[in-house]
Amino acid sequence: TEEEKLSKLQNEEIDNLRAEYKTQGFSQPTTTTQNQIKTIDTIKTKTLKQEPMFTPAPKKTIEQQMQELDALRSVTIK
Repeated sequence: TEEEKLSKLQNEEIDNLRAEYKTQGFSQPTTTTQNQIKTIDTIKTKTLKQEPMFTPAPKKTIEQQMQELDALRSVTIK
């Protein structure tokens, strides 16, 4: 499935990052590498939790968004 493909790609990305810091001679990942791995993990969980792309957004949500935008606009205009 699409999820499995995504998951596999992201796992490969994490492995590449880990391999990269090992080849640079770090016994521990640098903060940036740890952050990159954390970021990828976060993206991975968010991506997997997302609704399928073809599911239309419920009307209520769009209406709420429009109301929020209008509220923001009126505040900005004042």
